Amino acid sequence: MALRDIRAFDAWSAHGGATDEAWRAVRDWISGLATASYQVPSIPVPELSEQPTYEVREAVIPRSGGVYILYRCFYGGSDVVDLIAVGSFFADDSP
Repeated sequence: MALRDIRAFDAWSAHGGATDEAWRAVRDWISGLATASYQVPSIPVPELSEQPTYEVREAVIPRSGGVYILYRCFYGGSDVVDLIAVGSFFADDSP
């Protein structure tokens, strides 16, 4: 799968506030989507998906301090991933 739209990551990065460790964890996890769109701990969001065209998945990225990601995987020849949202939606004391 190819990473097609990563603007949500760019916007999150530009916002600042993430530690270097969190930024690297998020960047590395997103980079892995190019080879495996079903990365742990992502789970499908059926109500936002339209199978067999695309599936929306969500995850809290490990070692990121609670950074949440929402992304869409397109199938049927295009095989691309678009990031929908990247952000910290948890209190500072969350994992």
